[in-house]
Amino acid sequence: MGLEDKIIPMQAEAHDLPFANEFFDVAISVDAYHYFGVEEDYLTNHFAPVVKKGGQIAVAVPGLKKEFTDGVPAELLPYWCDDMNLTLHSCDWWYKLWKTSDSVSIKECKELKCLEEAWQDWLSCDNDYARRDIGMMEAEGGKYFNLVSIIATKNVS
Repeated sequence: MGLEDKIIPMQAEAHDLPFANEFFDVAISVDAYHYFGVEEDYLTNHFAPVVKKGGQIAVAVPGLKKEFTDGVPAELLPYWCDDMNLTLHSCDWWYKLWKTSDSVSIKECKELKCLEEAWQDWLSCDNDYARRDIGMMEAEGGKYFNLVSIIATKNVS
């Protein structure tokens, strides 16, 4: 796509990003933000500051169609890990969390249509966690999980 000199893939501690404020025009997180971005002040204090005013922030994370308000469904219990309670959330949950930040204006928060394709890519890779998730996705049967997309603009003022 001719963007090799414009995209900087990196791995860093999410609470200590090695960039100056307003360094990026766009910040994108795919399949990672749910591990650290669930903290109430993370967007405002860590992610939004590295984006220029008027810049875009885009996040895609695995999520839930609805929060499990009555506990984890029985068919998922054999596969469920405690950290999933902290990281997997619905579009509504993410929207409410980001809405608390004065740093951004949310453009959209929605379920992505590529759930099946994304999960198939994950389940077919050579990874111990992916192999563990095969049974969970079979038990889930399309009832509970989704992929959440959140896109926001960094506020100018």
